[in-house]
Amino acid sequence: HFSLPFVSSLPYKAQVLVQPSFSAVVDGAQLELKARSQPFAPSHASTLDIELQALDLAPLRAYWPDSLPLRLQAGQFSTRLSLDFAEAPDGQPTLALSGTAQLRGLKLNEATGTPWLALDALDLELDKADPVQGRWTLHDLSLQGLRLVQDAGQPPLEVQTLALQEVKADVPARLLQVGRLQGSGVQARIFRDAEGPVRWIALPPSPSSAPAAAAQDVQAPSWTARIGQLRLDGLAARFEDRSLSPAAVQDISQASLSADQLELRPGHENTFTLAARINGSGSVEASGALQWQPLAARLKLQTRTLPLVPLQGYLATTLNTTLVQGVFSSQGDLDLSEHKEGLKASYRGSLTLGQLHAVDPAQNTDFLKWTSLHVGAVDFQLDPGRVKVGEIALTDFYSRLILDKNGRLNLADILRQPAGGDKKPATAGAQTGASAWPVEIAKVTLNNGRVDFTDRFVQPNYSASVARLGGSVRNLSSAADSVAELDLRGSYAGNAPVQIAARLNPLAEKKFLDLKAQISDIDLVDFSPYSGKYAGYRIDKGKLSLTASYRLQNRQLSADNRLFIDQLTFGDKVESPDATRLPVHLAIALLRNNRGEIDINLPISGSLDDPQFSIGGLIFKVIGNLIVKAVSSPFALLGSLFGDGQELSQITFAPGRDTLDEAARQKLQTLARALREREALRLEITAGADTALDPEGLRRVALDRAVLAEQRKDNPAAAPAETAAGELVMDASDYARYLSRAYEQARFPKPRNLIGLPKELPVGEMEKLMLASQPVGDEDLRDLATRRAQAVQTWLVEQGQVPLARLFLLPVQTGQAADSGPGRNRVNFSLR
Repeated sequence: HFSLPFVSSLPYKAQVLVQPSFSAVVDGAQLELKARSQPFAPSHASTLDIELQALDLAPLRAYWPDSLPLRLQAGQFSTRLSLDFAEAPDGQPTLALSGTAQLRGLKLNEATGTPWLALDALDLELDKADPVQGRWTLHDLSLQGLRLVQDAGQPPLEVQTLALQEVKADVPARLLQVGRLQGSGVQARIFRDAEGPVRWIALPPSPSSAPAAAAQDVQAPSWTARIGQLRLDGLAARFEDRSLSPAAVQDISQASLSADQLELRPGHENTFTLAARINGSGSVEASGALQWQPLAARLKLQTRTLPLVPLQGYLATTLNTTLVQGVFSSQGDLDLSEHKEGLKASYRGSLTLGQLHAVDPAQNTDFLKWTSLHVGAVDFQLDPGRVKVGEIALTDFYSRLILDKNGRLNLADILRQPAGGDKKPATAGAQTGASAWPVEIAKVTLNNGRVDFTDRFVQPNYSASVARLGGSVRNLSSAADSVAELDLRGSYAGNAPVQIAARLNPLAEKKFLDLKAQISDIDLVDFSPYSGKYAGYRIDKGKLSLTASYRLQNRQLSADNRLFIDQLTFGDKVESPDATRLPVHLAIALLRNNRGEIDINLPISGSLDDPQFSIGGLIFKVIGNLIVKAVSSPFALLGSLFGDGQELSQITFAPGRDTLDEAARQKLQTLARALREREALRLEITAGADTALDPEGLRRVALDRAVLAEQRKDNPAAAPAETAAGELVMDASDYARYLSRAYEQARFPKPRNLIGLPKELPVGEMEKLMLASQPVGDEDLRDLATRRAQAVQTWLVEQGQVPLARLFLLPVQTGQAADSGPGRNRVNFSLR
């Protein structure tokens, strides 16, 4: 139906309203157009009313441009609009648009046919919009049942209701103003595929579209948006990062956002309040001021029990451990500001990691657990970097350390190695950079900790634990002159007390450490797997105490480790390919005193700059060297334990003599003390005589005895004057007189004069003839060696108070020393 009533261009008819009308049914939808116009008046004032009821949009698909990436599938459009037009006296046209529009059941698909968008209802009420001037006023805009589908049928965006009231848009002024914005049931989902790109509420690319032209480098005028009142409830968002394994999924639900007098323009600060649930059990609350450009924020943040398990995918990139449980809570103030120099940030508040439980997937065991790790009074600042912490409290913590059958500690495999397995040691420069931020931690408190250790490298396996760990660290700081104090206590294997006290500065560039540690009365029976593997015997009894002292300064480490072992007793022999072939029982007998105690001091030292330096390696090396020394050089060990380090394995005699000199008596005194303190030891005595050195000595001894015999004829009560080695000491004139008389008594052919009488000879010639005439045979040498053995045995029994039952004389030995070697004019000792 179309009607055009009276119309005239006559001037006196110019003010008469022309009221044409048109109505039709378009694809079943009622369409009506009604107008009121003064087409020939100066103002050309005109009004057009448009009414359309439920127009089916599906038939319009044939007109849809192929260049668009979306395809129209369904929808109904209704509207009641009123368009007012007039021309002002200055010739400027005015256009006012008002009314309502509705969209129902809208569905859009991608070009491939995949559903992309579904909308239940969209209602729009315009109020005095001016399209010509670019000014729009919406009295009300409401949206219901929006679903944006993009990935395998999962909607990345859902909206139950969204309503805007008193919306004004001024295109020339770049101003958007909303009087009131309310929404509920808004859910958004963000996907990140394995290839990496983020997919989120974006139009799919058109298969026929050409690449977009490069954007012109023109600074477009910025828009200003104002919202008088913002209220959004029931918001939800889901982020799925499928580039990780496992995929990281973050769910935000029951979120609410509110703000008053919100204005989005550069340099303007807005206040808002946000609250939401995170991954079902966590919550976050934020309030404060936010500025978009440049970015600035002053926020009060509070989080409660945010689950950490959904972050496993991110942790898996650096850690070979699996989070089973864990929550994060915090409360504090966050300040952010963007500057030309970069981002500045600060945080003041507290952080808590609670109910943490991580497992070692390789060992299928618990790795780390604690009830609470609280970091309080945090003062963090970025650019310039600074970290201050008032307190750190770790409560009810547990760790499991495992040495696998290949001898590798699980702790060494927790950090995931970079691709290619390259592991570059940290350089001094890197260490300097890492410590560039000043760090201060006032106090660290540890409460009720436990560390379990399992060694699967030995058979049978060994297990132990340190429990009831507690203590504190005070005044940790990265300042060069700072020194922190550590006090840590616990118990090993349930009852052996452990105590560690130290002064240290681990955060400073130049490390300093002064540590003293003590552990008492560890039962050694639990160490039978180790003694069986390496010593070849099980342990039936024994206790171990350790006192250690470490000092590190200028990267030089010196340490003293005192081992005290009480009543160590070996049991059954164990067949082990790794067991030492050294006489273990002898080594223990050498180290253990009569009270069943082994007291060893193990000093070590080294430089941290030496790549081969290892504290643990040095300790084991020192212990190993001590055992080897005990069985290979037992007398050197006894000399270091009971004397001044002198060698006690032998005593040397003057050629031909069996008298102990002062040096020999000092050695025997030290040896006797060692034997008294080591009652399990048995001493074997092997005496010798040197066929090259001792015969001349025996002749000299016989000469001295002949001279002394002549002296006693004059003075029977005179005591012989001898040196400590038994050599004769006499005045030269007396010696010449008594030597001459001994020469006369000697029975051997003597030089004579022309008449056959014995010829007078000087002292030297008489000594030469008497020495040459003295016979020395093998029996004399064996007798000398026997006397030497008896002299030593007698001294040890009578002077050294060593029981005769522990001293054994072995067959004497005679012979000549090897070239440049020591003579055989000595007594050798061995231990059993």
